[in-house]
Parts: sequence; C-alpha cells; structure tokens
Amino acid sequence: MDPADKIRDHYRPRIQPGRPHHDILDWAAAETQETRFNVLTRCVDLQDKSLLDVGCGLGDLCTFLLRRLIHVDYCGVDLVEEMLTKAASHHPSRQFACTDVFSNSAASTLAALDRPAPFDVVFCSGTLNLNLGNNMEFLPRSLRAMYDLAGDMLVVNFLSNRGYTVDPTYFNYSTHVVTKLVSNLFPAAKVDLRDNYLANDFTLAIRKG
Repeated sequence: MDPADKIRDHYRPRIQPGRPHHDILDWAAAETQETRFNVLTRCVDLQDKSLLDVGCGLGDLCTFLLRRLIHVDYCGVDLVEEMLTKAASHHPSRQFACTDVFSNSAASTLAALDRPAPFDVVFCSGTLNLNLGNNMEFLPRSLRAMYDLAGDMLVVNFLSNRGYTVDPTYFNYSTHVVTKLVSNLFPAAKVDLRDNYLANDFTLAIRKG
C-alpha cells in the first residue's frame, strides 16, 4: 500500500466529534505534543518567518504559536482532507492545503501553494512515526523533499528506539542511524540533535549550509 494511503487509513477513523485533538492525532497526551512544539521554538527563532507545517493535522502548532504570540507566515499541509477542514475552521486566516509533499517536486509543491520561494522553516512532527513497512527506505525521500522546501532550516522529530514498548503500529528510529543518514544526505548542513526532552523521542534541526 502507498505510504500516503496508509497514513489516511490510520487517521480518518480517529476523527470523531468531541474527541480531543491529541487523541485524534494519536499523541499520548496534549502535553507531549506541545513538548515537541517547544523543542521547535528552542531550535529556531520563528518570529516573522515563513513556516511550513508538514502533517499539520488539526492546526495545533498554529494554535500553539498564536498563544505564544509568535508571529509566523504559517502554512499547513496534510494528506487527510477531513483534518484540514477542521484546521481551517479553527484558523480561517491561515493557509491549509491537501498535498503530498513527499511525492511532488519542491517546485510543484511551491506552485500549488502559490509560494514564490521556499519557506524559511519546515517542521514535521510525528508524520514519519507510523509503521509504513518501509520506513527506512521512505525516509531519505521524505527528508530530501522537505529539505528542498526549506530556505533555512528543517526540523523533524522521530520516535526513538531507546526505552520504548514495542507497538507494531509505529516505527521507532535509531538516533545514530538517522543522524548519520541526515549527515550523508546533506553534507553541507549543520545538524543539531535534541534528545533530552522525552524518553522515546528525538528531534533533528537541520540548518542549510
């Protein structure tokens, strides 16, 4: 099955009236979701930057940034149209689009979003954590696609294989393997590893050289 179809099939049944956002998005708690958002804001100064939120879900990052009074030119993309409808209802003045950034070229994605240039920052939180059956094959393609959409920095978080309970629904990554992969893919980039905020999670902030 195509990775995009697997992602849609996982999340669509979770979209139910009255269900908390973090539960729809399959986070353990709202606090852990926001912990990842906090890591993003510690990695990069977002004030007055353009930001692409890959796998934006219900637009919770946008809500978080507004609450923190961090002004960004925000755009959220996702594969699940039902998620985007809800996100747009919460933030009608923001841009949300249903597009597969992993399958399209950066030029095609930017044209579809009516963006003349790459985003200052691209952020991807949780989108790569489902077990797709071929995560380590899919990972280089997805990282390259997002990197090409970033003018300055790509920030991505992953589930870690350090201290976790096995669940076949998800894929847990090796910090060492992913960091080495990123360094090989983008040798001119500066890679900042953050792995001290949750026991089973790590974030890579990849600044373009």
